[in-house]
Amino acid sequence: AQGFALDPYRVEFCGLDDPDLLAQLKSSSQLVALAETSPTTAAALRRRAESDLQRLITVLHNSAYYNAKISFTYDFDSLPHLVTININLGSVYPLKNFLIIPTEPTSLDYESIKLSTLGIRLNQPAYPATILAAEECLLFSLAKRGYPYAVITKRDVVANQLDKSIAVTLYVNQGPLALFGPSIFEGNRSVKDAFLRKKIAWCRGLPFDLMKIVETQNALEETRLFRLVNISYPETLSESGEIPMHIALIEAKHRSIGAGVSYSTQLGPGGQVEWEHRNIRGMGDTLRLKANILGRLQEGSVQYIQPDIWLPKQDLVWRADYIHEVTKGYQETAYSLSAILQHRLTPCLGISYGAKAKELRNKGSDRNGCFHLIKTPLTLRWNNTNNLLDPTRGGSFFSRIEPTAQILSPKFVYVKNLFTGTYYKSLWKDPRVVFAAKLTLGTILGTTRQEIPPSERFYAGSESTLRGYKYMTVSPLNAEDKPIGGRSMLIGSCELRWRATEKLGVAYFYDVGNVYRQVLPQFGQRLFHSLGTGIRYYTPVGPIRLDIAFPINRRKGIDSRFQFYFSIGQAF
Repeated sequence: AQGFALDPYRVEFCGLDDPDLLAQLKSSSQLVALAETSPTTAAALRRRAESDLQRLITVLHNSAYYNAKISFTYDFDSLPHLVTININLGSVYPLKNFLIIPTEPTSLDYESIKLSTLGIRLNQPAYPATILAAEECLLFSLAKRGYPYAVITKRDVVANQLDKSIAVTLYVNQGPLALFGPSIFEGNRSVKDAFLRKKIAWCRGLPFDLMKIVETQNALEETRLFRLVNISYPETLSESGEIPMHIALIEAKHRSIGAGVSYSTQLGPGGQVEWEHRNIRGMGDTLRLKANILGRLQEGSVQYIQPDIWLPKQDLVWRADYIHEVTKGYQETAYSLSAILQHRLTPCLGISYGAKAKELRNKGSDRNGCFHLIKTPLTLRWNNTNNLLDPTRGGSFFSRIEPTAQILSPKFVYVKNLFTGTYYKSLWKDPRVVFAAKLTLGTILGTTRQEIPPSERFYAGSESTLRGYKYMTVSPLNAEDKPIGGRSMLIGSCELRWRATEKLGVAYFYDVGNVYRQVLPQFGQRLFHSLGTGIRYYTPVGPIRLDIAFPINRRKGIDSRFQFYFSIGQAF
């Protein structure tokens, strides 16, 4: 044996073109990891190399190379000494067949379980990770169908060396059909059981369904009343066939307070304060007080929310609002009371409807006066984006139809409609680069534009509509270039967002649109365009946004050369 305790060695891989696979092999190799500590003899180096064999074979099998060959060659005459790992990959083995066979007679139709729902695609590479994931999906699927105690008793994975393919057979013991039993709560001190039972998605006596447990877990966590929710059930089924469900809870603090300061180039300096109690009466009722005071805008609200009223996932929201705002086109002071039912039809779809009474005073406009309005708003929301605070894929649609009547003389009726759609897509399969688009359409039907209260009309020019133009001035103008509001609006925006690092990103945006006198947008009239850019600092509550926007169709005496915007959250 040659002694070379002080002589280093190096390792080379031969026969590979795939850099990712090469990286996986190197990371699994002890020969590579211990290259700085040379063995004392050539025989010891050979043993170290050969001990890598099974680890390297496992990596190749994980990449569906089931007939790969590995050999080692050594060069002890060179310095540093050289160990070459020769790899003959062979071909990638596709998955030719995937069978699920029950071990006992059953009425369950296993053929109804589609392979695609298990993540299995035939004639694709037979990765072991895909097969193991399919097993988990199968057990999850059986648990959704009432069999939470199903087990896979045997797995046969056969490599056919003639046609170079893999066939998988899973033998399943599904166990007995289980029914939901009694629900037992532990740990809730101030939250009443009656409220918790409203959040339970299952019914006692019905077949077990694992998705009902997931729905209940999410519903309880969404209340923000608990810092821990743990739903469990026994490992064996009782003689009655029912499974008692144990729900262990640790309550969170139910009160919160917040305050902050802000500055807007459009509205001036200001501050915000809010207070919330999320468990009034022990039934999850929420009382929320909020005030926002800026130079040109002061607003406050009191909101009381009764969850799951009359129907599951339906909340009744009582709300009182005050707002005072000064813009170039009008000065508004308004008080309102509303009662709105919010109903979540699906995880993506929700509607709300109700009634609202509003006393509105307008000054400094082309229609000064006091208005007493009754509104019956109807709202539809659909959202399938992957992240509400910073979406990178999916889309949303928002529709609000608001019939309004002036109940005192002079009486009139109008319907204000607003429709907004958004779309998000990652470019080049890189989630850090996102294209975002938004389109907003508004129209007011009914009485004449002159009778509609000025603050109820459409205006644009803000951090979310036609950035770059003076605040709330994009609208029809009178002879003194004062905005008087419009009866329709069409505005589009698109952004290219690049998250350069974990915390920092940049965005480039383009806005286009206008506000019109007529009921519908007039495509023959000119459009306002703006361009801009901004930086993003990403936080757990969404990105902090600093934008600068340049109006392309700048109106002399009205618009500045640029506008700054500083806010939390994406523009849309």
